[in-house]
Amino acid sequence: MRVFTLVVSSLCAIVACEDPTASVAASPLDASSQSDLAGDARSDAEGPETVAPSDGGAHNACPLHGTPPAFDNAPALGEGCEAQPVAEALELSEAEVNGSAFVYTRPQEAESLLLLFHGGGGDRLDMVTRLEALLFAREAAAMGMAVASLDSQAHIAAPEGPKFKWNSDETPCNPDVVNVTAMVKRLFDPQDLAVVPEGAPIFALGASNGGSMVSRVAQHMTVSAVAIYISNAQSFHVPGASIPPVVIVAGVNDSTVGPEGPCMLYDKATVVDFHVNWSEPLTPGLFTRIPGVDCALSREIFVALKDNGLLLDSHLLADTPEPVGTWTPLLPAAAEPFVAPIRDLLLERFGEHAFSSDFNGAVLEFLMSHATASLPQDLPVCETP
Repeated sequence: MRVFTLVVSSLCAIVACEDPTASVAASPLDASSQSDLAGDARSDAEGPETVAPSDGGAHNACPLHGTPPAFDNAPALGEGCEAQPVAEALELSEAEVNGSAFVYTRPQEAESLLLLFHGGGGDRLDMVTRLEALLFAREAAAMGMAVASLDSQAHIAAPEGPKFKWNSDETPCNPDVVNVTAMVKRLFDPQDLAVVPEGAPIFALGASNGGSMVSRVAQHMTVSAVAIYISNAQSFHVPGASIPPVVIVAGVNDSTVGPEGPCMLYDKATVVDFHVNWSEPLTPGLFTRIPGVDCALSREIFVALKDNGLLLDSHLLADTPEPVGTWTPLLPAAAEPFVAPIRDLLLERFGEHAFSSDFNGAVLEFLMSHATASLPQDLPVCETP
């Protein structure tokens, strides 16, 4: 086992992608902080993007079909930068199961375990090093959660890629489910990694194709609650599927997943919370979230985008930041090393297919409010003839 510190990098094809053409047998789908961040310009930041958790009964209309929040007029730029959280690297340990690598944090006194699942094209580092996901992982670790992130088995089975998606087999013998089970055992075992104590609650969070893996794991392992980001969560749509308490985060302009999958899950789930990542204005200090970007450079990036017509008067992005070639030539030369995290931030601000840290506090509060003790017999067993 080795311990190391990681910087924000790991492009995972930069955006964790869920294949919109992937199918699930007998499924109606063939496609697959403290609450809000400083500098949020929403005038009703606790308004329509957040839906109170439901404990059953009739749900309201899917929040993705709601009215976008209003925004204050863009303020004068003034001097300096507004306060932003900085995505400082986590200290991570590394181990493996059946040849598949995983990384994990080791809090002094872990109270629970949070399993993270990367998107298609990604790897174990995406959910703990990429900017917005790292901000979430840092907050989770600060709350006493041990955070663990595993490579999909496709990294071994098809090392040339390109997608590295999670195996879609719905049985306990799915090689990825087998690896998740083995990882959890190692993290709990007092004679092995001994990261979390016996009985600690288990939570799971997945982005894009990783959200579908969360839905698959939840059919075979008892998890207290799950978080589904920008994903159709395919296995939750199989008839008879078990759906634990679930918090959903969906992008209003997600061009990969679209609204159907998240809205169908919202309708099906009994205990559910739903957050919409609406398009939000950029701010001069936004890019100081990136380690190595100071206020002066963040303002230069912001002004370059604004002066070249990429921002509306409200400082909302005028259009999707894809492809990157539409804006990278406009950046100051000093910003060149930070193109990948800048891209992540622009996608998030547009409400695209990207992880958002806007709802960290609300998501973590939802997960913790449904914590239940885990039991060894809750782990799946692969029985072969």
